[in-house]
Amino acid sequence: CTGTHPFWKKYPKENGRIMCVAKNIIKIGEVIFPKLFKRGAFELVKDAKTGLLRVWEPEKDGFEIERIPSLPMIDERMIKAIAWERKAINVPKKVTLVNGWELTFWSADGKPPNGMEADMVWFDEEVEALEWYQEVSARLPSRSGRFIWSATPQAASQLLWDLHEVGLKEKGKARPRVEEFHFIFDDSPFIEE
Repeated sequence: CTGTHPFWKKYPKENGRIMCVAKNIIKIGEVIFPKLFKRGAFELVKDAKTGLLRVWEPEKDGFEIERIPSLPMIDERMIKAIAWERKAINVPKKVTLVNGWELTFWSADGKPPNGMEADMVWFDEEVEALEWYQEVSARLPSRSGRFIWSATPQAASQLLWDLHEVGLKEKGKARPRVEEFHFIFDDSPFIEE
């Protein structure tokens, strides 16, 4: 949405729309909003050779090196306006960026919006309602949009399981409808023993 991603051609540089859907309103304020708009989504270190800041690589740098929190993924200077759902607990309804992109925020506790087009839909964690998935998926085709679902499956909703099975069947195809990426805590170099 900032127009700075190296693969930005997948998305318009301006005037796009992202629908961010969380399990509930608390997850928007405690997880999604801070990850996008606050410092510290990842950590930086000062490179010993160049003296410039770069992303911390624990396997290369170790855990003892001094780290600083990153700037926000979406910096304050890029924000044109925020319409708040509940400002006291960091829950926006809509964030408009200076390049015309809009990020709208939804709780899966409510009903999904109808008729809204999107360039991206992002589900965070286990959104249980099939109604949400069906409705927001229908918002993507007219803009060649993409659907991203980030989750640590705990209760394993049926919908997430069904997508997992589609991903298994489509694995290796040139243009799969579903791609699945697994990250295992034990394999993460960012977590100390």
